Amino acid sequence: MLTWAKEEGFTPGLVCALHTFGGVLNFHPHIHMLLTAGGLDTEAETWHRCTYFPHDVLKSRFRAILVRMLRAWVKEQTLSIPKSVVALWKKKLSVSTFAGMLCGLFSYTWYVHIGERLKNASYTVRYIGRYVKRPCISEAKIVSYDGETVVFEYKDKLTKEHTRTALSAHEFIGRLVRHIPEKGFRMVRHYGVYANRTTKRDVLAHAVTACYGTYTLHAYTLTSWRERVKKATGEDPLVCPWCEKEMTLVERAYRARDGPGLIVKTY
Repeated sequence: MLTWAKEEGFTPGLVCALHTFGGVLNFHPHIHMLLTAGGLDTEAETWHRCTYFPHDVLKSRFRAILVRMLRAWVKEQTLSIPKSVVALWKKKLSVSTFAGMLCGLFSYTWYVHIGERLKNASYTVRYIGRYVKRPCISEAKIVSYDGETVVFEYKDKLTKEHTRTALSAHEFIGRLVRHIPEKGFRMVRHYGVYANRTTKRDVLAHAVTACYGTYTLHAYTLTSWRERVKKATGEDPLVCPWCEKEMTLVERAYRARDGPGLIVKTY
């Protein structure tokens, strides 16, 4: 992305976040990238607008760079290939050698997904901040635990439906801990004009302001669920629609985490 943008005469800003997990806590490493719609002009030091990125060019470049890096790692003997991966080559590509695997990669169509442009800065900052630093599974997805088996929900990428799966407690913990990064490992990295080593922060701020004007990012104020419902529906959820009196919390029931049934708390 950076090399293509520099050929076009500008340097964009990129934020890349590494996620190592899939829906069922499997090892599924992938990178989410947030890219500016343009960048800092390398000559005039002004903001260069760009809303189109060539899908086919990025697709072929990504494949070429990855193949070149794999060849270099094998030549330097810094890449160890387990037997399970070789067995996967035989199953998917009908080859058993590293060179045959690289040739087989070129027979597949590679995909580069480019999402839609995000226009709301406030929403984008809050959404990206939560998504990037989220754990591999939220507590709300854990359905039950009986002391031996953990049942949790996930969204199947193929069927687009929510599915439940059960794992033993030891296997569940094992899938969790393998997604904990090593101490000091950076899961979020910045490139281009966002890189820490850049010396053009003032020039970047001036160029963006001259192109788009100033923007004030208001601080997010936490509100209660009652206030949010009132704002969304115009009605107070704690006021009885019949007698128009404020209701009093009597008891609260919620699902038990240590087995079936409900826990009822009386006030």
